[in-house]
Amino acid sequence: FENWFGQDLSLTIRPKKFSNSFNDFVTIDSQSVDADIKFVMEYDSTKILTAHSFVLAAQSPVLRKMLTIDMVEKRKGVITITDASYSSFELFLNLLYGSTTGDDLMKLSARDILELLPLAHKYQVDYLMRIS
Repeated sequence: FENWFGQDLSLTIRPKKFSNSFNDFVTIDSQSVDADIKFVMEYDSTKILTAHSFVLAAQSPVLRKMLTIDMVEKRKGVITITDASYSSFELFLNLLYGSTTGDDLMKLSARDILELLPLAHKYQVDYLMRIS
């Protein structure tokens, strides 16, 4: 805690990642052993992203419902993505995990923002919907 003493810890300012950060423990990729959810792209089933249901449920009320009530996504642990590209959904997951910061959002291209906003609306991620 000594490193944090005297620093502004408000949510609007994120500290730089340290080697023991949450993001080093919890990652998004196709090889994550401890992930319990797979996102499969409908147009190419070889394109898979893995994630952790507890992170998804904490960030999105829609994903929380999908993963907590008796739905096929919960039973199978697989969510098929029909309306986004692999890269835009990967960006969306990185934002849910906090791997991409607000500063990074300001650097996104208009095309990336336009691909991200429908996902933010679909999954009701309020803080991402406000970037428009």
